[in-house]
Parts: sequence; structure tokens; C-alpha cells
Amino acid sequence: MKVAVITHHWKESDGGGIRTYVVNVVNKLRGKGVDVRVLFRDGVDPQEFKARKGMVAFTLDCYRQLRKVRPEVIHSHNTWHCLLPGLIYKRLNGARLVHTLHTEPEQEFSYPTRLFYQYLLNSCDWVIVSSKGLEEKVIEVHDLSFPRSATIFGGAGAGSVTPEEERQFRQRFQLDGAYPIILVQAFTEFGLKAQGLKVTIESLKLLLEKYPRAILLATRGGRYTEELRRFAEQEGVGDHVVFTGDVSNPFVPLSVCDVFVFPWLGKSGLGMALLEAMVWEKPVIATDVGHGSEVVRDGENGLLVAPDPRGIAEKVDLLIQDRALAQELGRNAKRTIEEGFTWEKTAERYLRCFSSNEDI
Repeated sequence: MKVAVITHHWKESDGGGIRTYVVNVVNKLRGKGVDVRVLFRDGVDPQEFKARKGMVAFTLDCYRQLRKVRPEVIHSHNTWHCLLPGLIYKRLNGARLVHTLHTEPEQEFSYPTRLFYQYLLNSCDWVIVSSKGLEEKVIEVHDLSFPRSATIFGGAGAGSVTPEEERQFRQRFQLDGAYPIILVQAFTEFGLKAQGLKVTIESLKLLLEKYPRAILLATRGGRYTEELRRFAEQEGVGDHVVFTGDVSNPFVPLSVCDVFVFPWLGKSGLGMALLEAMVWEKPVIATDVGHGSEVVRDGENGLLVAPDPRGIAEKVDLLIQDRALAQELGRNAKRTIEEGFTWEKTAERYLRCFSSNEDI
């Protein structure tokens, strides 16, 4: 089987969870003997095809490349710019077309745009969503329907961290003596995530009354970093919030943290960082909306909480005071990922929708 993947975000791009999802699915498919060709806009990979930026240029470049590749299946990701060249190729040359939606819409489409996007989706053999709440949000905001859809969660790998990597990270960000270390991973790029991080910063203000050495780690350099930095200063906790920027190994912050917080405020979201924290056996606290509540079972493999500063602070305090509970939640969290959220399972489900219209 020959599959062409069309994506904005590929290796060494700022795609965050989307990049992680696409790269891991491609790697697993190739491991199963599938001939996968990648057409991308952002990133670096001399082995794959990089299209020009701009909607028209990207569409034309990808269509021309599809004609050279001649795939049996086209798998596009997230935006209609990635879906359109696949649709054109399907109409003119014939191929199965699968489109995966990843991100939650923040504003309504105009009427013409909605009609156009609905036409694109109607032309797909499958529309895949990366979380159950995402389909509901797309229907709510864009008023779109999905002729044939399924949810395919991403997976998580444990990664690896050397003692030297951890030592250097602690030294660079002056973490020796800090306790507890609370981690929010990659919440500085998008608006809803930034708002969730602000709620966590407010919870830190409450925690400092009891834990004066507490530190909140916020990873990734995003467009909201400076706004969040100013917010932390205004709340009087600037010295206790560490903005790490982009880190080369995202598992290093996981290795040093005591509690992982996933303060998502939307109804959907990839939650790659959440899954990775769970496979690392970290005690996780997730807001009871969106992807977190689809994965975390309250009191069994993590804790769910309303997106409220006091609620988050109370849950962090509980995990610090009851380390036996924290360890049990961590073990159960890892088991949850190993049983149902592996990239192997993700790739297997995609293989079924690449070849069949039967329920997957």
C-alpha cells in the first residue's frame, strides 16, 4: 500500500502535538511495511517533499507531487489547505481520502467557507478526530457534519532521559531545593491553553502559602509566553514560574516534576503531553473538560478537577501529602496508556480505515 501524507507540520517544526501525532503514525505505518510519502510545509526533512507556503502554492505543489507519487491512499491533516490537493487528486486520478482533524475551532466560519469545507469533508472516505470532544466542538462552532467519522487517539512513548540531561536541566533552571515541582507542558502557543496556564499560575499563588519553595515549570516557547510571564509577575509569583522555552527532550521536564497538570479549558484537544506524563507514571491532574476527561478516570489513574485555581491547588496539595495515592495513580496511569493508547494501536486503526469503510 502506498500512502501520501499531507501535513503542515513535520519534523523539526513548531507543530507541537500535531507534529508528534503525524510523525509517530508515519513511523509505525512504515514499520508495518506501508510505503509512506510525506508532503509538508513546515519542518526539515530532505528525504520528503517540502511544499511552498501560501494556500495556492501549497495546493499546487502538493497536487503535482501526488501525481508523481500516485498513492492509493491520501491522508491529510487538520486544515482544508492540506485536504484540498488530496480531493483534487481523488477526483481526477482516484484514491481513498482520509482526513484527520486535530485542533479545536475558535471562531465560526462564514457561510461560503462552511459550505466549501462541508463539500471537502463529504468527499472523504473517512474523517478522523483525535478526541471525542473535538467532533462535538467542530459541529457546534462550524455547523459541519461528518458522513463517516471515527475517533483515533494518539499514543505515547516513554522516551528516555540520561542522568546528565536531568542534572543539566536542574542546574540551568535552578531547580535544586525546589519542591514541589509542578509541570504544565506546552501551554504557551494557543489561546485556550494560555488561559488554562493562567489558572494554574493562580493556583500556584495559593500553594505558595504552604509550599514556599514550589515551582511551576511551563515548557515551550509560544506566542503567549511574554503575556504569561507578565501575568505571573502581576500575580506576585514571577520568581516561582519558570518558562523553559522549547526543550530538545520533552521527557526531561517530566523526569524532574512531582505533579503534572493538564489545565485544558476547551472541549477537545490532543493531550499528547498528558499521555506522555501518564506513561511516565506521573500523578496527573486534568481539568474535567475535553480530552483530559476522556482519558483520566478520577481517583483511579489521575485526578479530575474543575478549571478553578483553588480546586487545582487542593488537588496538588492532596498528591503532595499522600504520596502513596500519587504513586498508585501513576502506576494505573501507565497501565491505561499501555492498554489503550499506544502508537501501535493508532496505526492499526488507520490501516483499517485506509482499506475499508466498515466501522473501525
